Amino acid sequence: MDSRNKKTVPDMPSKNAAFILLAVSVLSGAASGIIGNGPITALIAIITAMIALISLPGTNEKKMVIVSLICALSSAALSACTSFIISGRFDIQTVFSGGYAVIALAMTVSVYRLKSRLFTETVGSLLICLLFIGIIAVAVYGYYGRLDLSVLTEIENGLRSQITEIISTLDVSGSEISAVLGKDEIAAYADTVIVYMKLLSPSILYISASVAVHIALGIFRTVLMGYARGRRRMTDWLLCPTKSVAWSFNVSALAVTLLETLSLFSESSVITALIFGFGNIALLTLPSCCSFGFRRVWSMIKQRQPQAVMLVAIIVMVACCNPIFVPFFLAISGANGYLIKLRNEGQRK
Repeated sequence: MDSRNKKTVPDMPSKNAAFILLAVSVLSGAASGIIGNGPITALIAIITAMIALISLPGTNEKKMVIVSLICALSSAALSACTSFIISGRFDIQTVFSGGYAVIALAMTVSVYRLKSRLFTETVGSLLICLLFIGIIAVAVYGYYGRLDLSVLTEIENGLRSQITEIISTLDVSGSEISAVLGKDEIAAYADTVIVYMKLLSPSILYISASVAVHIALGIFRTVLMGYARGRRRMTDWLLCPTKSVAWSFNVSALAVTLLETLSLFSESSVITALIFGFGNIALLTLPSCCSFGFRRVWSMIKQRQPQAVMLVAIIVMVACCNPIFVPFFLAISGANGYLIKLRNEGQRK
């Protein structure tokens, strides 16, 4: 066959496509700052910046850093100028418009160095958490004019009032819940919600960030899989737990279950602290275990394995009882499935 008729697959997106994607990322980052750090535009900025950075001709880490810095400054300047024209004042939150470039740079360098997807997602999630904390801190300072413990107390009281109002107006069996429960019961329930929000906020924030990063890297991988370099380096680049992560999830999930049972017979503050401590560990290690568990179940279904019927039936029952427990069931399946896989591989060696 004539080699001239063979289809050649390009290494990466073209030079022109890379610069177009950089322009899109700058505009999306600026738009994110203008509309109040919108998650959708920020996600678009991160994805397009990652694809562009790794596709630049003669790309290397130094070049990535320089281009990312230029993109960050351009987005921040464009966002600040546009916000000033619209409102007539400088909005300090627009300085975070370039934050996407730092996140995209860190994850792109991680991919460029062929790090695991778990490592890449962890780095990206931590950076998004820091960026989000910075945005909240600036917003709180701008609203209250100070940033100390008294501000946190005011925010907590405001949340408690809102939660109490929402609970009081709930309709249960044709009558408002305030007619069924007294003010003390509603206040106690609101206090419980506040406690859960405060103690689980680190892991909830991390999971929210990791979901965004997982989507961004999923699209990034899908795009680059169509190119020669992508097929060679990213075919098996999927989110998997490590041995320590799988064990951490198993131990923390089991500990929470046992401690919750003990809490029914004791109101010890130590038990409560341990529940939230292990609960945060379980939530932090949940994403990678859940991802592996989902792929494991899907693989069983495609291979028509008998145990897949039982797993699907359990998932359906769990979803009917409480859908929020489905990710935890998949994570349990994923963590134990990964440990079994490691054991089997060790036995074969």
